[in-house]
Amino acid sequence: MRLASALRSFDPAQSMITAHARGACDHAHRHDDAYAAIVLDGGYDEVSADGAACIRDGDIVIHPPFHAHRNRFEGRGAVVLNIVLPAEKAASLGYRVFRSGDIDDLIRLARRAAPAAADAIIEAAVTASPDAPTDDWIETAIDHLRADPTLTVAAIANAAGYTPAHFSRACTARYGAGPAALRAEYRFRNAFRAMLGGARPAAAASVAGYADQAHFTRACRRITGTSPAALLRDIKSVQDAAFLRQ
Repeated sequence: MRLASALRSFDPAQSMITAHARGACDHAHRHDDAYAAIVLDGGYDEVSADGAACIRDGDIVIHPPFHAHRNRFEGRGAVVLNIVLPAEKAASLGYRVFRSGDIDDLIRLARRAAPAAADAIIEAAVTASPDAPTDDWIETAIDHLRADPTLTVAAIANAAGYTPAHFSRACTARYGAGPAALRAEYRFRNAFRAMLGGARPAAAASVAGYADQAHFTRACRRITGTSPAALLRDIKSVQDAAFLRQ
């Protein structure tokens, strides 16, 4: 019933349904805009700098702006309803996976008014029960990597009781990238979030641990294709063209 109900018309500028075949495996990619993925049928595994997640029918996934991830579709593949989210709110929430008892209402709301559905999804994500904390050493080490960009990989590995090489292998296995790449991702996220909160690029660069504004600008151009100032001007309320072609 949920899938049949969803396969009706949506505003393509604000929401769309994507179908993914069994066995498909996306390359690591990112979308310009923040969006929520509601799994209508099937499921998939997603790996990002936030770790590995097993996404299944009924799950809702919040992707902040420019979130990089890789998906592998097993079983019967997946059908997903994607809804554009407000960039600032999604960035403040960060990546998260949760379930909502009102998913069918969200689907119906998305068909009538996608922006209202986006607001409802944000509210549901805020009130959803958080994941239980873990004692996993790699998660603890990554928390240190996120929190303090001045810490070296060797220092974090040694504090955890492992060699840098073991730490690097564990990071790649869990997050799909090594510590240096993860730190670059977290640093950009922190700077981007600071700018969305009103900070100028120079201040955002300092907060995130970049050497200077030029360092941040180079990283921003590499990730988004544009400068920090232009990025803020160009934040859109619709999914980017590459996403719409999926």
